[in-house]
Amino acid sequence: MTPCRWNEQWTRNGVTVVRCETCGFIHQIPFPPAAHSTRLYHEGYYEKMKPDYSRIVQEDAGHFAFWAREKMEQATALLSAGGTHIPGRVLDVGASFGQFLRHWAAAGWQCAGIEPSSLAAAQAAQIPGVHVVNALLEDTSPHTLGGPFHVVHMGEVLNHMRSPREALTLIHDAFMASGGVLIIETSNDFSQLQYAALQQTRQAVRQQDMWWITPDHVSYFSMDSLCALLEKCGFRIAVRDATFPMELFIMQGDNYLDAPQTGRQCHKRRVAADLNLGRGPQGGLRRTLYRALAEQGAGRSLLVYAVKGTTE
Repeated sequence: MTPCRWNEQWTRNGVTVVRCETCGFIHQIPFPPAAHSTRLYHEGYYEKMKPDYSRIVQEDAGHFAFWAREKMEQATALLSAGGTHIPGRVLDVGASFGQFLRHWAAAGWQCAGIEPSSLAAAQAAQIPGVHVVNALLEDTSPHTLGGPFHVVHMGEVLNHMRSPREALTLIHDAFMASGGVLIIETSNDFSQLQYAALQQTRQAVRQQDMWWITPDHVSYFSMDSLCALLEKCGFRIAVRDATFPMELFIMQGDNYLDAPQTGRQCHKRRVAADLNLGRGPQGGLRRTLYRALAEQGAGRSLLVYAVKGTTE
């Protein structure tokens, strides 16, 4: 394995990340041990690090439904263009509480999920038509889940992985059908808007204030670095999209970094924008606006649709 080389690094609360020239993206150094990652997600991730997430999933059910349908519509268009029969088989890597698969199952897709948290996996498995295993990706056989899959979804998962390239290569080679669509959503970090938000609230950019550097986020991506990695793993980039850039609220004076309640209110306004722009003919406007942001490297999260080869 080629040693990592870098010329930039940042440290916050004991976590050091580097812009790695070898890997092509920013990541923690040293990488956390595999045993640490296994223990973190198997033993109390949602109970200890995100104790409110199950409640948030319920409160934001309409928002999760919107994005599940949006992703389904885009994936269906790409698959149909390649001649794949719809509905097909979908796998959610990092299925959480099943908020993504719930809507695909209701639409007639054959749904499987991989979720390392025993708490979340147990709840997701109760959804009719959804088969979930409590495991890590690398410990799972695609055949036991009913693969290969026409769609693989990874929502806010890649940034938690120690070896994103190995994971994406495994998905490409073992889990996906030819012509299948990979949907990647992951945090957009070290972005220009994040730096602007720091300058707005702190008058200076200090490493200690880089709120996006956290112990559970191992890998950090921009649109360019994410797409480059996907192409190295054999995927063709089909669509670049993004989610609403939350940092714009800070630029308007709503400093949610120092006020959690303000953050929740900003989130509700973001949800309203998504839902209102996504209705009826405005749905196309949502895509036009957010995809224009994506081309500029903006958006709180990156959303990329990538295709494996061609349909046989």
